[in-house]
Amino acid sequence: MWDGEVQEYPDGTLWGKSNYCGKWFPLLSSAIEHGLFHPNCRHSINFWKDGDPIPESIDNTDSERRYKLEQKQRALEREVRRAKRKVEGFSDPENIRKAKAELRAAQKKLRDFIDQTNAAEGKVILKRDKNKEKIYGAPSPPVQSAPAPPVDVPDTPKVTPAEVTPDAPQALPDAYRDTPVPKREGLIMSSGDVHESSIDKSGGSGIISTDRNMSASIQNPPDFSKYPVTDDPDSVKAIKTTISESLGIAEQDIDLNGIRNTEVLEPFVKRLQKIQADTGMKFPKIKTTEVIAGDELCIASYQPIEHTFYISSRYFNSKDALTDTLKNWAENDILPKQAKSIAYLAEHESAHMRIPDSLLETKEAMKLWKKRKLVNKNDADIYEYFADATAIYRMNPNDADSGIVKAVEYLRKGGVTV
Repeated sequence: MWDGEVQEYPDGTLWGKSNYCGKWFPLLSSAIEHGLFHPNCRHSINFWKDGDPIPESIDNTDSERRYKLEQKQRALEREVRRAKRKVEGFSDPENIRKAKAELRAAQKKLRDFIDQTNAAEGKVILKRDKNKEKIYGAPSPPVQSAPAPPVDVPDTPKVTPAEVTPDAPQALPDAYRDTPVPKREGLIMSSGDVHESSIDKSGGSGIISTDRNMSASIQNPPDFSKYPVTDDPDSVKAIKTTISESLGIAEQDIDLNGIRNTEVLEPFVKRLQKIQADTGMKFPKIKTTEVIAGDELCIASYQPIEHTFYISSRYFNSKDALTDTLKNWAENDILPKQAKSIAYLAEHESAHMRIPDSLLETKEAMKLWKKRKLVNKNDADIYEYFADATAIYRMNPNDADSGIVKAVEYLRKGGVTV
């Protein structure tokens, strides 16, 4: 029985004869082959013999609703971990202060979500799990060989370190001084949690964005006044229809307000079509804004919590401005040398959408990232490195070094279609 019903399996199912009643039944191994006990499966095994009543089918409505709430909590936990990694990664005191403010905001957001959900349900269905908010690989505190002698210390206000001063101001900085950090998963591409990855994520992505930790300063955005912009509203209307029909995105989920022509969007969408044909991926909502999350360097950014892909109208209205910017960043080792085209931008952002954060939070992924041969400021971030590796490999496998090949093999092993 499975969900209260005796299952019939397609041809090829393995059957076994019961020693108890002599009848034939599908084997448990066959049920597993067809999906039972998949990762996170909550089915259980109960003893049943022929003649016993078959239990009533279970209503999964409540379980599915709770599962969605738990997934939202997991996303917020990723946002906390991402913020903690930024605190650990900075050395500049001002950036550390701002990163801690972002961490407080992420922790408050998680606390509020759990409290509000439990209050709405009238019972506790979500619990805070601090183990899922921990980060690993950070430097350990120095070990003292002997306890320090007691010292008289004047009374000072007691501070609770558990969550970095919970009552402190919650406002997030627009950007970090000298070291912009992408609002994840664009180029630098960031991917939402802020990639939560987000304009918000757990975890977001932006070329170049400022939610991810970068160790070197990024130069200023281009002078857009030097690039004339043409107006072609008919082409914008046509490309919206193309996006909807070819990529399967509902028209109400496509916001191109601010896009004045399609000289960037048309080749960008053409590459997305190829990516979809090759990988079968489904694309999120598309929304246009002049500046993404207050980050003037962000060209595009996937925000997982909102399931929305943001594009900057300033970059997407001028092909010359965009390509000149990409070439400049590539030549100055801000991006990989291959990141000079609109097609590359599409490949990088789509990779962020396909690669789950959890796959890049393993020891194996960290080892591959640390041994990378691809050297540029963008890839000082593990999420950006794997997106760049995927884009480079898909653009030209012959241009991929051994580190990139190993990164792609790891993603494939994890279930990502490259």
